[in-house]
Amino acid sequence: MSRYLWPMALAIFLILYFFLGERLPYNGGLGFDGYFYGTLAQDVPGVLGKGIPDYYLDRILPSLIIWLSAKATGLSLTTADQVVDAFHIYNSLLLVGAALLWVRLSRTLELSAEVTAIGVASLFLNWTVLKQFEYFAVQTDATALAAGVLASLCVIERRYLLLAFVGVLTSFAFKAVMPLVAPLILFVLPAPEKAPPRFSSWLPAATTALAVTIILYAIFWKHFQIAAGGAPVDFAALPLSIAIVAFYVYYVVRSVPVVRIVTSCRLAAVKAIGVFVMLWGVRAAVLAVMARAYANGIQIVDLKSFFLGTAVVSVAKPGVFLIAHVTVFGPAFVLFLWYLRLVIDAAARHSAGAALFMMAVLALGFDSESRAMTFAYPLIVTFLCIALQQLAINRTFAAAFVVCSLLLSRCYLPLNALGMAAIGPSPLKDLGALLLFPWQWVIMNIGPWMGWVGYVANLMMTGLVTIVLLALRPVAGPVRAP
Repeated sequence: MSRYLWPMALAIFLILYFFLGERLPYNGGLGFDGYFYGTLAQDVPGVLGKGIPDYYLDRILPSLIIWLSAKATGLSLTTADQVVDAFHIYNSLLLVGAALLWVRLSRTLELSAEVTAIGVASLFLNWTVLKQFEYFAVQTDATALAAGVLASLCVIERRYLLLAFVGVLTSFAFKAVMPLVAPLILFVLPAPEKAPPRFSSWLPAATTALAVTIILYAIFWKHFQIAAGGAPVDFAALPLSIAIVAFYVYYVVRSVPVVRIVTSCRLAAVKAIGVFVMLWGVRAAVLAVMARAYANGIQIVDLKSFFLGTAVVSVAKPGVFLIAHVTVFGPAFVLFLWYLRLVIDAAARHSAGAALFMMAVLALGFDSESRAMTFAYPLIVTFLCIALQQLAINRTFAAAFVVCSLLLSRCYLPLNALGMAAIGPSPLKDLGALLLFPWQWVIMNIGPWMGWVGYVANLMMTGLVTIVLLALRPVAGPVRAP
């Protein structure tokens, strides 16, 4: 019964926030991208008929669900406030459902009460859930997070047919879902322990050199500029920034048995693979038809710009991508990196595809806009919890983790009282204002828009939490009974 107290507490928080919580004043609460999602939810046929950028074609699912729900129930979505309320209710139902799925997942894995609490705090006691999803609710991210929890349950219970449907459906709400789901379905056999090949010794150094070369190429050869309003690269701190990225790459590649994982990939779940490939083909056909009928030809971001931009934003400030991930998702990311080899081994014992998935997430970690990992994050937490089961997790550490999660969540910050109420609904003419307060209260957790004051504040909180958790960190020992 104690496990269900967590979903109940989350539901109470979301209900109270609906009536008492503050909302982003900009664009009537819709925000930036939320303006598109909100107007689409009001009139899907009308907005699509006018034409939309290709970028949004595969992000319309939440708006479509809300529009259909309003039509079915007769609810009005004529004002921005009504749209924000509808998204809040939609997000809340998804989050509570995800919390209930985590209860089942924790029981399936036979997690101890302490590890279960760490998993709940990792998933739901963070900036993303307690503040971002509520303060500017008109987004697709809550859909991705809830779908990620369901996908994690499918992986652990080896329900690969259901995982195929979850992946395809979620891909109409969030980017990069299909490539992430693919290895989980294609390579379901475990990656057995093998002696590392001889060239594994130089692979970390070679990969690090390649990563640094790409960063230098993007900055000095292509002269890639971060989008307007984003934090420019600080060239005085660039050597330190590149050194931190180099250390991250070297540490990750050295901790991950890349060759063992790749050479263990074998196709097995033929039926699930066939369904997944068929669904991916259907998805591609649907998007092609939609693009022909509704796309207006406006390109927001192409694939090349995404990769170059990822390389550049990772070094805008020293270690900004790591700081952003911790401040957005919470201290679980600290434990994930500290116990990386244990986490990867847990994934590899489950399947080579799960280990490949974790490798892809670590590559995504370069992008300091942490929301790119929203769908993948629940599976990170799942295998982190499996790894933590091997350690002597005590109540003191679990309690400290929960407290640190609440500290980093900043759910206690009254953003409107701190200046956001003065923003108003007017269009933002100077995007450079995003690097200043009061805007920094909202987006200083997002790496590409993290100003120096926000960076220092986040660095201090990240450092404090890291010191506390590593000082109390569990060591190898007997596993506590669930």
